[in-house]
Amino acid sequence: MTAVSGTPNLVPTRKLAGRVGPLSGIVVVEVGGVVGEYAGRLLGEMGALVIKVESRQGSPSRLTGPFAVGAGWHKASLSFAALNVTKLSIALDLDSQDGLDLLRRLVGRADVVLESQDDIRLLDGQLAARLEAWNAKAIHCLVSPFGEESPWAGGLWSELTAVALGGIAGVCGYDDDPSGIPWPIAPVGLHSRYAGGVLAVIGVIAELLERHTAQAGARSVEVALHDALAVSTEGAVPSWEFSHEEVHRHTGRHAGATDSPVWTVLCGDGKYLCALPLSMNDRRFAELLDWLGSEGSEGDLCDPRFRDAATRDAEMPHIMDVVGKFCLKRNSQEIFLEAQRRRLPWAPINTAAELLSDPHLIDRGFFVEADSALYGKVTYPGVAFKGMPAVYETEGLDFCPPELGQDARAVLEWLGLSEDQIRSLILAESI
Repeated sequence: MTAVSGTPNLVPTRKLAGRVGPLSGIVVVEVGGVVGEYAGRLLGEMGALVIKVESRQGSPSRLTGPFAVGAGWHKASLSFAALNVTKLSIALDLDSQDGLDLLRRLVGRADVVLESQDDIRLLDGQLAARLEAWNAKAIHCLVSPFGEESPWAGGLWSELTAVALGGIAGVCGYDDDPSGIPWPIAPVGLHSRYAGGVLAVIGVIAELLERHTAQAGARSVEVALHDALAVSTEGAVPSWEFSHEEVHRHTGRHAGATDSPVWTVLCGDGKYLCALPLSMNDRRFAELLDWLGSEGSEGDLCDPRFRDAATRDAEMPHIMDVVGKFCLKRNSQEIFLEAQRRRLPWAPINTAAELLSDPHLIDRGFFVEADSALYGKVTYPGVAFKGMPAVYETEGLDFCPPELGQDARAVLEWLGLSEDQIRSLILAESI
């Protein structure tokens, strides 16, 4: 059985060296399923060389929609693209001794071994145990749904069950609004993977700094997505732990044990606006009152009782009712710009499509456009880190995500294999 599959002769060859950024020179070998893919992308954005080891069937995220229009559904996953654009791909047959030997050589060259422990097709318990033995000096970052020592370790997992078990589903969503207005809230996304990925990167960077400054031996970093979501419930856990109060869903605002004023208001152009009333101090209230008063929409808010902060807090639902009537007669963008001028933290709620034309994001260079024969032209979020020459600004590196195993030859050459050795490992039809 052959050990390597892929399309190694693509031109141009993706660069294995010369990346710039704070993690330049760091080699990350990413193995396993999908839960650590975002961590791998972030490390790559900071300049690390990230080599993604996939099974011959490819990462499960390659089968996750949405898919590029006009491409084969199994080849052009936009979800895979967004999570893996900074990486190189090599597909190994780990049922063969040659495949295991190559993985061992890769791990031996790694500074960081990033394991996603959620794909039993590629990373079983025995193999996971070998990785650390193959390179005890590397930082081993383990990302899993529930953690290695959890009673639920190895249990079934999905994004929906993750947000349910993690508490997010209990504090986010719609409240019992009698008006029946379809308030806009964020759709379900890959919340657990993003939250866990960020924590994994923080842990890896902390260990890299420790190794550099204190010459300490590398330690493992473990992240459970369940834990990452549980710490993201804001005040829900402290409310129960210290006050024995259960929070309730408040649409478009923070969950709480008591009611809070509605700050999602409808504007005259049909868009919703977040008119945040938090920290309504004397200065901000004076600005709001001056603005409303200049257009004859202040209602009874000029009453002297509203000069008292405690009264304002107690009557905030009434204040927001006045604000809502004011916004209903005006354009959301005009309200946003005037609110910015008056230092009020208000903003219209944009759709995903509207973000693509957002002037602030465009000016920041937030979006990246990839153009390939497989995906066509695809726009997705670019590098999150600004102020440094990151991976997308490195000469010779394209914006396209790797096709399955496309970097096999480049990686094998980097490992020092001869041409004869490489040819014996690559499937005949891929030569």
